[in-house]
Amino acid sequence: MIFLCLKKRPPMSFYVIILYMAIEVIIKYLTYLIIAINLLSFFIVFLDKKKAENETERISEKTLFALAILFGGIGIYFAMFSFHHKTKKWYFVLGIPFIIAANIYLLNIALNFLNRQV
Repeated sequence: MIFLCLKKRPPMSFYVIILYMAIEVIIKYLTYLIIAINLLSFFIVFLDKKKAENETERISEKTLFALAILFGGIGIYFAMFSFHHKTKKWYFVLGIPFIIAANIYLLNIALNFLNRQV
């Protein structure tokens, strides 16, 4: 905050370098986590489709939407159209892309916040 009035940026200190490295690690593991959640979401929609075909106890729609909110929407969206599951329900066809857009927006805000901290 002290350096806002200066025209030049101060030299990078050891702590700033450590902060850059920490942000890179956080982003790396968040990426892995989002990929894992999407694979899990894809698999859960597949299981729900199989349970629907066998007429056994199903996975609730609340669970699917909760996974979408937890950054698993892309996996659910691909699974919906891969297995033709939940594609006739308007709240899935419109809701999942809306949740994906909201997740991307929130992720963009978080990454911009992290970049400003350095």
